[in-house]
Amino acid sequence: MKKTLLIAPILLSLACADVGAGGLKNKSFNASATRSNAHGTYSHQIQQQATANGYNRVRTTTLANGKTKTVNQSGQYDTEAGSRSTQRTATGFNGQTRTLNSDSQVTDNGYEHRASLTTAQGETISREVNNQVDSDQGTQIKQITRTNAAGEATTRSVERSLSVQTDE
Repeated sequence: MKKTLLIAPILLSLACADVGAGGLKNKSFNASATRSNAHGTYSHQIQQQATANGYNRVRTTTLANGKTKTVNQSGQYDTEAGSRSTQRTATGFNGQTRTLNSDSQVTDNGYEHRASLTTAQGETISREVNNQVDSDQGTQIKQITRTNAAGEATTRSVERSLSVQTDE
């Protein structure tokens, strides 16, 4: 009998972490929509250009009063190496800009993910995740480290038992 761990939920979050725009991250397209609610009418516009190994996307939201929010994002991925990275710059309705950069890498027995956010005030906040699966023990150990703007890091570990499926 062969034991197979059901780790799909773990890797699914890595594989689908940036499906944005309806899962069309490797397609070029333009889309727009206008919506109305109790606060007024607003419009969304998305322009995306596929690249050889990723995409470049601009998403703009315009309120009825003319204020806009813009998100510029690019993503690169290498399926053979099991890596993905995204860079995002967002300018809010208040004119303030923040950036978010993230990198993910599949490892032999899990994945690693790093993300950092730089606020409009220039403060940096980061998060690192190291997720390991021990097939022999049937466990998943995830270590999460967060570093606040003052540079203070907190780490927590989560250990879970994983279901084991027996192939007959």
